[in-house]
Amino acid sequence: MAETKKNGSVIGSERIAVMTALNIANEMLEHKKENQDYNFKIDSTLSRLQSKINDALDIKNQLDYG
Repeated sequence: MAETKKNGSVIGSERIAVMTALNIANEMLEHKKENQDYNFKIDSTLSRLQSKINDALDIKNQLDYG
C-alpha cells in the first residue's frame, strides 16, 4: 500500500487499499495467463512426444510381424 500511495495521487486509506487490491488482482491474472501459456506448451510437447513414441512402436511392430 505504501508503494501505491507513493506512486500515485490516491488520497485516503480506503482508496489506497482498493488500488492496491486492484494491482494485486491484475498481477495475479498476468501470472495465471503466463502459467496457462506454459501449461499449453508442455501439453503440446508431450503430445508430440507421445505421437513419436506411438509411431516408433508401430514401425517396430510392422518390422516384427511384417
